Amino acid sequence: MQGASAILEYHTIDSPLAQPRNAMLGQIFSATIGIVITKLFQLSPHFESVRWVAGALAVGVASAFMGFTKTIHPPAGATALLCATEPSIMALGWLFLPMIILGMTLLLAVALLLNNIQRRFPLYWWSPADLSRPEEDNIERVARLQSETERARSTGSAEPKVVDAITINQGHIVMPEWVVIEDEERAILEILQTKLRDGLSED
Repeated sequence: MQGASAILEYHTIDSPLAQPRNAMLGQIFSATIGIVITKLFQLSPHFESVRWVAGALAVGVASAFMGFTKTIHPPAGATALLCATEPSIMALGWLFLPMIILGMTLLLAVALLLNNIQRRFPLYWWSPADLSRPEEDNIERVARLQSETERARSTGSAEPKVVDAITINQGHIVMPEWVVIEDEERAILEILQTKLRDGLSED
């Protein structure tokens, strides 16, 4: 589980699934869910015969919870599974949770040191959107639509030109009004914008 997390944190740092929020919270949520479900199943005298049900349920609930909270981190699924299927981890009980937190903290600390030598990590700490100011792409969409409307009125055109392309430049991301994107898709657009900005600054 930590090994799979390490692959994400050191090799696919542009992925939203590798950002600190997903890595840390995904592992914490999955470990907690795995421990709770395992302890509930251990109340049954037939636990050994239904252990596989506990493992499957732990992975399913952890996956659904990570999706609901937007903290998806694939290696965390293995964390939930091992809570129900690995005797040594089951023996740890709740002690396994602080061990996961310590392990992920150390893993992310090393990732921050190594990945920032020639690259940039993380792309964001909590959200791909900058919460400190209004979203630039929304402002740009409104401004673009208003300018097109005013231009159409001044020239006597019947309808304003419809924005039908996504434009990325150093300062803004311009999108059509009818396009709705998820956080992961927004993160990809911002990654492209960052690469464009970094490439132009090097030139």
